[in-house]
Amino acid sequence: MGRLFALNAATLALLLPLEFLKYFSSAGNTPAFADTNTIGAWFENLFFVQTWFLGHGPSWNTVAWSISAEWAAYILYPALFYILVRCPAIVLVGAAVAGLAWLESTSPSGTLRLTDHGAVLRCLCSFVLGMLTEHASHSPPVRRAVPWLGSGIVIFLAALAALAVIAFGEADWMAVPLFCAVVFGLSVAGPVPTAVMSWRPVHRLGVWSFALYMTHFIVLRTYKVVAFWVFGLWPSPPALVIVSLCGTFALCIAVAWAANRWIERPGYRAMRQLAERIRRSGPPSDPKPVTTPA
Repeated sequence: MGRLFALNAATLALLLPLEFLKYFSSAGNTPAFADTNTIGAWFENLFFVQTWFLGHGPSWNTVAWSISAEWAAYILYPALFYILVRCPAIVLVGAAVAGLAWLESTSPSGTLRLTDHGAVLRCLCSFVLGMLTEHASHSPPVRRAVPWLGSGIVIFLAALAALAVIAFGEADWMAVPLFCAVVFGLSVAGPVPTAVMSWRPVHRLGVWSFALYMTHFIVLRTYKVVAFWVFGLWPSPPALVIVSLCGTFALCIAVAWAANRWIERPGYRAMRQLAERIRRSGPPSDPKPVTTPA
């Protein structure tokens, strides 16, 4: 959380004046400070509680909804640890699948969408499935049964299929087994996938991944506001669309690099230093007794 809190605070600090710009310029296709982008939701986002049970849900920096759900899962996980380590794997798989099925049945859209309600429970169910998949990857019988799953082609196709389901599918639950296949494949990856993941550009993108994830929404939203402000509509000629998308992608990478260097890493160091000071301070010592005359 040390890395993410600084990034989150910085993105929210930038989104607030952008919302005021939208308010005073009437740019954009939705009213400013409307729907979930309220001041109360801004503070919920600041402390990563927007997707908790009393929160407004995804708002402001929309992509941070998953960080909020993961934080709740990390807090709840120690309370569930005693149960998780004593349950048979088949029971945990059944409970996780049942939880996802229940979320889909109660979803307002009728499907298990990424930004629907129940993000915390969804995260817990997915977390359990991911842990079981990673644990199974260390089992020699399982590794012998599916040796082909660690090939680069299978990992690439599984990841591509999962993204396609999310982008074009009717329900995101169909992507869950595909994500499990990706986790398993990376755990038993052969020399080719290992070499690709160790390639310096891929490694650098991994280092910048938090910054890229937390800032790309601002870049895209700024582009959206500016496009409506300047042109009054989205760029429509295909050539202009391609050029603008390439430029926006390059800008996302540049902003992620800058955010990692000047926000994420300094923020992480500051949080570590604060935690170390708190750890060293310890509980206050008892005051010495004061002697009084009899």
